[in-house]
Amino acid sequence: MISRLHLPCLAGLLAGTFLHTASAGPLTLREDAATHTLSVFRDGVAAPILTQNARPDFRPYLHPIVAPDGKGVLTEFSPGHHKHQTGLYWGFTSVNGRDYFHNPDNNYWRRVSSELVIARGAEVKWSTVYHLLDAAGEPIMAETQLWTMHDSGDRYLLDLEWKGEALIDLTFAKKDYGGLFLRMPWRAGMVGAAINSNRQSNDRADTQRAIWVDLGLKLEGRTDLAHIAIFDHPQNAGYPQPWRIDRQLGVGPSRSILGDWTLAKGKTEIIRHQFVVYSGPLNDVALTEAWKAYTGEASDSVLWGLAKSESKQAVFLTGEQAVAKMTVPPGLEVKLAASEPMITQPMAFCWDDRGRMWVAENRDYETRRTGFSNSGDSRILILEDTDGDGKFDKRTVFMEGIPFPAAIAVGFGGLWLGAPPNLLFVPDRNHDDQADSAIENPSLLTACDWWNVFVDQQGQVRRGELKNGVWHLEVAAAGDYEIELRRWPREADLPLAAAAPAAKLTDGDLPAGAALPIARARIKIGATDESLPLAPESRHATYRVRLPAGPAELQTWFLRTDGSEVCGAYYVYVKKI
Repeated sequence: MISRLHLPCLAGLLAGTFLHTASAGPLTLREDAATHTLSVFRDGVAAPILTQNARPDFRPYLHPIVAPDGKGVLTEFSPGHHKHQTGLYWGFTSVNGRDYFHNPDNNYWRRVSSELVIARGAEVKWSTVYHLLDAAGEPIMAETQLWTMHDSGDRYLLDLEWKGEALIDLTFAKKDYGGLFLRMPWRAGMVGAAINSNRQSNDRADTQRAIWVDLGLKLEGRTDLAHIAIFDHPQNAGYPQPWRIDRQLGVGPSRSILGDWTLAKGKTEIIRHQFVVYSGPLNDVALTEAWKAYTGEASDSVLWGLAKSESKQAVFLTGEQAVAKMTVPPGLEVKLAASEPMITQPMAFCWDDRGRMWVAENRDYETRRTGFSNSGDSRILILEDTDGDGKFDKRTVFMEGIPFPAAIAVGFGGLWLGAPPNLLFVPDRNHDDQADSAIENPSLLTACDWWNVFVDQQGQVRRGELKNGVWHLEVAAAGDYEIELRRWPREADLPLAAAAPAAKLTDGDLPAGAALPIARARIKIGATDESLPLAPESRHATYRVRLPAGPAELQTWFLRTDGSEVCGAYYVYVKKI
């Protein structure tokens, strides 16, 4: 009636990163007063890889940004579907009622200055300063954009520090978009997607808060996607900000989605972002690691908070409604096989060789804060489709009352059940789909099963190594138990203190076992902690204990006459009386 626990397996994942510290070579930043541009060049390449446009009476913007491998331009100026959108730019939709998002010129902007801060090196840096003008042509805000660019060959890193100084009291009205915005050259039917750090995409990601958004498009002439990823920063107000993603995959974070906000005269608002420009597949794990490197954040707690917030807003769907919302490749079909009330709180499932689904209903789990409910009615179900229509129509309760069932597998004449911290085997020897009442009675425990102590070779047993450990057990039924402690297995029929003769095996020899000065035995399980003397000819030490149902820890000792430890019992036989 007792099952033993086997040691768990632990695994780790090492993710790559988008952050490259190596440089592809020096960059050069050149200003052209005639065209009002600041352009970034690689050595030996005639055309610029990025251009900052800084006209006297037009909103500043970046365009074109060339893909790091030179295959295509990743920004678009004034497309037919959104003529006001200008590559990578900044424009609020309503500042004191005036729209700077849809009006890149027309007496809305006036350049104050543009400056090359670092004109050559592993990184280049530049700034632009503009006044935002009211209807009378008077400045209401001074906007400074400070850009830094690093080129690692296969990707660019762009850092932006945006500063807005209020020259009068300002109100930024609640809008669906406004602020930083990116327009890539989208075309109808083009392969591509905007995906955020929560793994939401396109329309589903619109207005959602996220720490980054990645926009990837398969541009004409490319066989892969070209990407621009935008990172939010923890010091930005409204962080993590909600994002606008329009139907043509224009993207940008916007604090204004959250509501009105103000900036008093003389005050300055600072907003920071980083951009990763690259090509190839999206690796969201690596992108999050790059975001951590940029922000200095060491954990994913903000992602957990976003997930919790989204779950609270989620609309509960019935099984039928969930199926209706699924998208599957052509030729495939989704059918609802089972739902409430046939199953409740499923935590794990597996299949048997008859095509039946076994389900662990875990009713003990509540939340990470409150822990286990200990409701005591968790159970294992067998679901079967008897008429072959793809829907389960028969339910069998295999067993119930098991605490916290979390993992299951069917095989070897029964069910393997993970109920932390225990791994149980529940036999069904007569195949009646009901758990047998006797679970390994009697049960044999060996030193191989000690928790975090390794005695897994007969040579260690024969040498009588001074090792000991704890068995983590699950008592299936309360009652009286007989626990028999041995150094040698029953079939050896040897006294506890005796040596064992050498043995010949088909694949080698076992050395003779050493004699040990065993004079006493001790057991500790539940409320029982007993010790008793042993005669030289004793083959075992036997105890009778009363145990409640549930988890238990067992430890044993063989002792010398002075009470010092010789070793633990390598073999223990447990029988419910």
